[in-house]
Amino acid sequence: MNRDDIVTFPGDGDEPPHLTYEELEAWLDGRAGSIDRELAEGHLELCARCRVEAEDLRIVRESLAPRSRAWWIAAAAAVLIAILGITFAQRPAPVKPPAAPVEQHAETPPAPSQPVPSPRKLVKPAIVTALVHTSGVLRGAGGQNGFALNEPVATVVLDTRPQFRWTATPGAGAYTVAVADRETGAGAAGGETQSTFWRPASPLRRGRTYTWQVTAHVGRERRTMPRPTDAEALFHVATEQTAREVEAVPPDQHLERGIALAERGVLDDAERELRLAAEEREPQAGVYLEEVESWRRE
Repeated sequence: MNRDDIVTFPGDGDEPPHLTYEELEAWLDGRAGSIDRELAEGHLELCARCRVEAEDLRIVRESLAPRSRAWWIAAAAAVLIAILGITFAQRPAPVKPPAAPVEQHAETPPAPSQPVPSPRKLVKPAIVTALVHTSGVLRGAGGQNGFALNEPVATVVLDTRPQFRWTATPGAGAYTVAVADRETGAGAAGGETQSTFWRPASPLRRGRTYTWQVTAHVGRERRTMPRPTDAEALFHVATEQTAREVEAVPPDQHLERGIALAERGVLDDAERELRLAAEEREPQAGVYLEEVESWRRE
């Protein structure tokens, strides 16, 4: 619609041109442009017929608008519900985020440490009691010029060819070692050395108790330990069963191996194993070591 279509003054007896239905509808809906709206309103001021049609059209549209609007809203709601239902059905289950780590504050007290269990009481074997009471001397007790026997004294040995040790005698050029069966008195082994240790060439019998002595050769002088007035230096060779029981304990488990040795009377080896366990900071090793060392002082 343009201005020429509306603003046309009729001649005498001519009917002026009227607004079309589409032009009236655009004017009522507010879809007409500013110029078209101005022309339509100017025409409606002059044309009673178009004013009547515009009013009728407005009444009809208002009577239909609520029903149409309600239907449209209901239809839109149904479509929206269907879309939402499909979307939520296909939506994966939410993944629960991992819990945030608990922040440790400086003032949080440390967890209490586990108490160290008290060491159990070791059972002193009867063989050790017999060897200590018969020997009656301390290992390494000073004799003539510090000459003393160190090991094996008042202990059980696993090796049938144990190593004998003693302290040096000043001026001694050689030493003679003699080992005898404690029960029969028969010589079991012997030899000469310039060192302060010696090992027999032949094995000793298992399950037997032996006594031994060392003679130091200082020029033409002979010094023997133990002296005739001293108690004997005794040791016992472990049975085959005892040796197998000890060997069943892994060699790297020094604490367990030290306990096994001590409870079978193998005191020299037990003390060495317990010292190794103490170096590894085993909390009970020191207590066991003190107890085992006390057995030969009783």
